[in-house]
Amino acid sequence: MPKYKFIVNPVSLKENHKKFLENLKKKLAEEGVEFSFECSTLENAAESIARKSAADGYDVVVACGGDGTIREVVNGIYKSRSVLGILPLGTSNDFANHLGIKRLKDAAEKLFRGKPKKISLGMVELKCGNDKKKVLFCSTSGIGFDARLLKLNNMKLFLKLKKIFGGIVYPLFGLFILPSYRSNEVDIKFGGRGVKSKLFMLNANFVKSMSGMKMTPYADVGSSSFNIFFAEDASMLKKLAGFAWYSITSNKIWFKEIHHISEREINQFNIRNVKRFSVESKTPIEVQLNGDFMGYTPAKFSIIPGALKILI
Repeated sequence: MPKYKFIVNPVSLKENHKKFLENLKKKLAEEGVEFSFECSTLENAAESIARKSAADGYDVVVACGGDGTIREVVNGIYKSRSVLGILPLGTSNDFANHLGIKRLKDAAEKLFRGKPKKISLGMVELKCGNDKKKVLFCSTSGIGFDARLLKLNNMKLFLKLKKIFGGIVYPLFGLFILPSYRSNEVDIKFGGRGVKSKLFMLNANFVKSMSGMKMTPYADVGSSSFNIFFAEDASMLKKLAGFAWYSITSNKIWFKEIHHISEREINQFNIRNVKRFSVESKTPIEVQLNGDFMGYTPAKFSIIPGALKILI
């Protein structure tokens, strides 16, 4: 019988989540499943716990939290024999929603009756302080406006409001910072093709929707190339119209500043099937991975097809 490690992010836990986990522990004990629960802390992050769990021979390492917790666990078990499991206890749960896992009961069922499926990962080398580091992600990534917004996750007040009001705080704070946000001059290299742009926001995703915004409709967790949403600087009216549009539909809005790059879409750069790209800028620009602010440009992205197994 597989051995399970549950890594819990206590920050986003609500009372119903705590009750669900307590009931799950009782059920696992009654059925004789070998398991262990551990909460992540600033000193003992989920990535470290996951890495040790993989080394200790846990067959399934379960990320109990949102996309950020999943990213940490993925970075911890990558290149091990451990399989990823998820219990979506976060705010937006973009990764779980893409997989059709919307209820905790369904998520728990997949942990014990699901089949392993290979997913792709993105590897990003970016600037963090005075150093460079490489980080894996499996859900969303962003350079520019959304990464600036997600940097607010480092603020205690923002985290408290997010826990009380949920994902609605993102669009509210987004509207607040939008008038003061300034786009940046960048050099983007999509493989061998160079593009100069005044960048507002760029997302390379494995999921179709990020916090309700349907920007990458052809994205998939098993994709062998990046699905990219690329927005150049535009008027305030166009920015507001774009946010409203993509919150309702995944159909492309035909603004000249908006570009979609995937295996299936035609764009003005005639670029498709992107497996690696880089973004450089004179002024460092914020970068987010799986919904967490991670660092700054310059950033180099590459895709690793079929890099990890998940129970689904």
